[in-house]
Amino acid sequence: MRYLVRLVAAAALVGCRDPLQPTEPDPAAARAALQPPYVLTNLGTLGGFTQAVAINDNEQIAGWGWTSSTGGSRHAFVWERGVLRDIGTLGGNGSVATAINASGVVVGTALFDTGANRVFTWNEGVTTDVGPNWGVTEPVIDDAGQVAWTAPAGAGAHAQLWDGATTRDLGTLGGAYSFARAINGAGQVTGTSYTSDGSVHAFLWSHGVMQDLGTFGGGSSWAWAINDAGAVTGASYDASGRVHAFLWDGGMHDLGAPPGEEFSEGIAVNRRGEVAGHSSPYPDGDPVKRAFRWRDGVMAPLQVPAPSPLDIRAHALNGHGVIVGMYRVPSQLHAVVWENDAVWDLGAQGEALAVNGRGDAVGWAGNAAALWRRADASPGAPTVASRR
Repeated sequence: MRYLVRLVAAAALVGCRDPLQPTEPDPAAARAALQPPYVLTNLGTLGGFTQAVAINDNEQIAGWGWTSSTGGSRHAFVWERGVLRDIGTLGGNGSVATAINASGVVVGTALFDTGANRVFTWNEGVTTDVGPNWGVTEPVIDDAGQVAWTAPAGAGAHAQLWDGATTRDLGTLGGAYSFARAINGAGQVTGTSYTSDGSVHAFLWSHGVMQDLGTFGGGSSWAWAINDAGAVTGASYDASGRVHAFLWDGGMHDLGAPPGEEFSEGIAVNRRGEVAGHSSPYPDGDPVKRAFRWRDGVMAPLQVPAPSPLDIRAHALNGHGVIVGMYRVPSQLHAVVWENDAVWDLGAQGEALAVNGRGDAVGWAGNAAALWRRADASPGAPTVASRR
């Protein structure tokens, strides 16, 4: 059953002539207050399990699905105005869409039995082979159509940036490998690179220069997301071996961890500098994760309408602070949306993976790709988010 849990409760007396005799609450109004402001649309399948992974503010949706209920192969799709369209492959055995930009250009990976996978873009029926994909990170795209990903390079692999015509090797921090994770509207790329001493550090690539974002004193850091102002979030080891989420905005800030938690990691950052991520009571972050929101210097765990959830995960964050994700109870996953002091349970056997500026969420429900359309939304700011 779908319902709203208010984390901060308020009571009000309405229209009372006698302050000692409050009027009875309106049952219809009470039911309306409990109903999530979302309408579920089943986007269909490609024959087997199908999920949506990205949505823009024009309600164009990208994802992938299996072509048969018994397996088949995976194919990327785009959904628009009620039509689910199989994007097909580059001649291999499958494809997976990973992102879509504001113009409806899809980026993803074309799969081959040999493992020599390729990055592609799809735009109004035209598929373009961008280049080889090393396969560790998902290709990402900005609103100008620039694509960032990781490709084989010599004895290693390097982050790459394609501008629609030429590809630029972004280099490394001294090691053999670098991995692109996210790109913002200014074409800045963030990710992770090996250094010359074999450690792993988060980086920001901007205007031709790859900058080492450093650590909290430990050996490693990694980045997951960047906003349009160039602020980066991820996680870093400190000198004592703890892992904490960071926000880098010219300097690396330790966001801490919720009380009783040993681990935290930022996975999304929006235009306001709010961060969504995960924490855990375990030092390595597994096997249990708890979603959090960091805002105005305070990290707060995100609650769910279940007494003992096994896992709570945030997947994406939009410009207004709406977070989507899932929580797990025995034998069930529930899609969930957090907004300010409310959490909306979108139903069992589903997961919300991405959100647009309006607050519309996409993911999967049952066996099909799903759109939870926000019924009370007004046009909002573009999403600046990452999934993990």
